[in-house]
Amino acid sequence: MAWPSSASENPLAPRVPGDVLVFKTSADAGWELQANLTQIASQNVTLPNDWVSNVALSSDIVVAFGVDGLSCIYTFKRDGASWIFLGKQCVPDDTTSMALGGDLLVLGDYGSQTFQLQGSIWSLVPTAELQGQSSLYKTDGRTLAFLGDVVSVYHWAGSFWSNVATIPAPSNPVVGLGVDVDGDYIIAAWMSFADANYVTVIYEEQGGLWPEVFRINHGDRQPTLVGVSSSGKAVVGRADAYFSTVTIIEVGSNGTWAVTQSFNFDRPYPSAGFASAAISATSLALAEWVPIDAIEQRSVGRILACNSTALSATTSVPLPHYRPYYRRCYHPRCRRSHRRGQDVFIVLILLSSCSGAASLNDVEI
Repeated sequence: MAWPSSASENPLAPRVPGDVLVFKTSADAGWELQANLTQIASQNVTLPNDWVSNVALSSDIVVAFGVDGLSCIYTFKRDGASWIFLGKQCVPDDTTSMALGGDLLVLGDYGSQTFQLQGSIWSLVPTAELQGQSSLYKTDGRTLAFLGDVVSVYHWAGSFWSNVATIPAPSNPVVGLGVDVDGDYIIAAWMSFADANYVTVIYEEQGGLWPEVFRINHGDRQPTLVGVSSSGKAVVGRADAYFSTVTIIEVGSNGTWAVTQSFNFDRPYPSAGFASAAISATSLALAEWVPIDAIEQRSVGRILACNSTALSATTSVPLPHYRPYYRRCYHPRCRRSHRRGQDVFIVLILLSSCSGAASLNDVEI
């Protein structure tokens, strides 16, 4: 796969919507690009340049969220070997965040509304509304975790969220920075006001309680992402002015969690984007910026396989080459889905509001 260098150098060139790419793996073919959701959506609706600012993936559903005058979501569903566009749907204007689990979509900002997919439409579940919660939350379709000065844990009860636990912060006072949930695990990142230090904690559900099972102290390096897999793997991103680090944490056969591997990325200047990552039972997806020169970067994705002892062979996936005004771009992101048989889907989202950004149409395979 090669990416041509024919993108326009003209800063006045038209900007193009960013690409949302879906990759899949199989025992026969390994990892391969399955779909460009931007292309699929653009065949049905007109996409603004900033049509997507967040993306969520759950089983066979992908939801892209963006603010283009109105808060809108774009829904895609896998139909056999293909992805189809279900439609664009506007949501409450104060929506700033979302989480997707199974056929449940949670939207909100310091409060949340839950929608359930019925056919091609997300229908509001009125009895599932929650008020006064943080805008940091994640769900896997069974458990919903809100992160504020505590972790508020809910389980889906058919038509409403039942509050089952409140997990205290590791110290007080704190501010929550990021959260994820999958199966029996919740991971949360915090900053302590007392000493301005950062910490990430993993919790495991045990008989209705959520005790802490692992803690990693980051010192003054701020967590930029957290993710956890029900398989007993977690990922934490940290950054300072010069480096961005992605750390893998795994639970061993004796039930003890430990750091197993880290990836370090240089940041050529403080405003450079952070590395991003997502983890599943079998794979780790990494997305990073690679400097080309003093004013240009290339976004590069890698998918690594997990074996019983460590991450092993790497599959390199070249992503579009942004030029020349990359500072207008968001950094690349990864999202993981739940495992289905032999297939695992990873979404790499490339938010290219850059002038003259190359699109997937320019790829030569």
